[in-house]
Amino acid sequence: MTAHANSAGAETLSDVGKAGFETCLQAFPDSKAAHTTMKDSGWRFELSSGRFRLYSKNGRRVLAGTTTSSNDHSGCMIAVSKLSGAQAVNLAKEIVSRIPGAKPVQPTDGDALAEWVATVNGVKVHIGAMDVGDFHFMRGAGVLMQSQ
Repeated sequence: MTAHANSAGAETLSDVGKAGFETCLQAFPDSKAAHTTMKDSGWRFELSSGRFRLYSKNGRRVLAGTTTSSNDHSGCMIAVSKLSGAQAVNLAKEIVSRIPGAKPVQPTDGDALAEWVATVNGVKVHIGAMDVGDFHFMRGAGVLMQSQ
């Protein structure tokens, strides 16, 4: 089962999430540039949680995040409303398939369902499929990438 938008033929919420992740990647690891890129791409800034700036689309059913400048690590994240952990693993697999040299590893984060290591824009990163969590105004699973 895939998380879908309401109208037939519309992009799935997972597709919107993937696009948000890719938008963040365009500016990675520059968190200030990522903030500008997200806003310029039509993502609505919602809040800063300390580690991440969260942006939304589709009535807050899709979240994308960029790390704040105060975070020790650079990163990108997405979460999709009502996305299951298994769906997040599939979404992460789609994302990492587009990153040359990404390799699966044993999860190092206790919350990761699956994890990969890769180099993105010259920076070594961990990419993990994260289980269902609460994101202020929505609940769902997602994908998190952070520099090592």
